[in-house]
Amino acid sequence: MIDVKWDLGGFSVFYSGKFPTFEEVEKNIASLSGISNFSGLEGDWFLVEKKDKVLGFMLLNIPSSIEQLKSSLVDLSGLHEISIDDFIGLEEFAFYGAPSAYFCESTNQIFILDRNDIKYKVMIGADFHLLLNSQKKRCGFVMDNAIKNIVSENEYSDDIVFHDLLMQMLGFCDSEKYKLMDDEDQACLQQLIALEKQCVDMGNKDGRIFHILEFVRNAKYSFYDIEE
Repeated sequence: MIDVKWDLGGFSVFYSGKFPTFEEVEKNIASLSGISNFSGLEGDWFLVEKKDKVLGFMLLNIPSSIEQLKSSLVDLSGLHEISIDDFIGLEEFAFYGAPSAYFCESTNQIFILDRNDIKYKVMIGADFHLLLNSQKKRCGFVMDNAIKNIVSENEYSDDIVFHDLLMQMLGFCDSEKYKLMDDEDQACLQQLIALEKQCVDMGNKDGRIFHILEFVRNAKYSFYDIEE
């Protein structure tokens, strides 16, 4: 089963298959088809191996503003299922609609979707489904067990601590907070500094905390011109 991961700090989900880097993808691009983004600008990747018609590489972006929810947005059991083989045969990989991002704490799910028209699901991995509209065009995705699927380079054991830090980070992933930081709001800066200290203190216990630390330091540099 394909293992899709959440790159929390990179605001994306991905499956690298046998192509662990973009350089490997570019080197083998003649053997792949689908959508790619070598421009370096924001854009999704969904590449299929031409020979075997299997997913070779996927990277889907997550908007930087993530709304927090109290209940799940999508009942997967109520959607019609399309196999990944049939989806690959549709020839339409581009995203349809203007997606929004949501995280549901109670169900541990992250959603990226256009809520207007969701009819089909495509299981890509055990915890990951693409969502399609009535025209069978991709309109989003949902990841179950989202926190467990965050990329980590080492083992971790304390989900309670990480969960608290994650929710603090997501509190900054809001259009109003971004506007405040853009205006160099000092209260937001002090909150970032406090979160950074917690991450530094706990970082060696959980590799996932590195993503939060990276987010904080990028925010300090981007909005306050503070460089580490």
